[in-house]
Amino acid sequence: MTRGLILLATFLVLVATLVLAWQFRFERDPSFPVYRLVDLRERALATPGAEWTGDALAPKLKLQVSAANPRVIVRLGFPEMDGVSFLHLRYRIAASHLQVGREDWDDGRLMIEWRPIETQGWESDYFSSIRGSQVRELSECVMRPENGLAVPKLRVEHLGSSGNLELLQ
Repeated sequence: MTRGLILLATFLVLVATLVLAWQFRFERDPSFPVYRLVDLRERALATPGAEWTGDALAPKLKLQVSAANPRVIVRLGFPEMDGVSFLHLRYRIAASHLQVGREDWDDGRLMIEWRPIETQGWESDYFSSIRGSQVRELSECVMRPENGLAVPKLRVEHLGSSGNLELLQ
């Protein structure tokens, strides 16, 4: 009986410790900057097949393929961001009649391109895709570069054969 109570108490302490640790693990630090789509729009380069819609305070990025632009890829840099060890992302995307291209991965995609500070080259981390006429409501993820500190860029791709991809937030 005593041994059973000790095991039960140990289990409850472990569960309570896990719950407390989880609450503080991804707590946002107010000293880190927060970037919205309006901030990313300010530094965006014009890309054929991509257009900014919505109003000035709540822009949306719309990608549409055509015969002249069969693949639309937009890279958005984060303002004044040096190397980071992680990135917390919150996003909303929508697709409208987005048909997959020849390959299974030829759809609408969101990725982070990491440019490592200490080494040459870049690495790319995919974190979301969409096709058809779906809407992906607010989603979140935390991403880390593989090789130390790196400068991130958001990469939005429409590799499908038709339809639209919209980055809403």
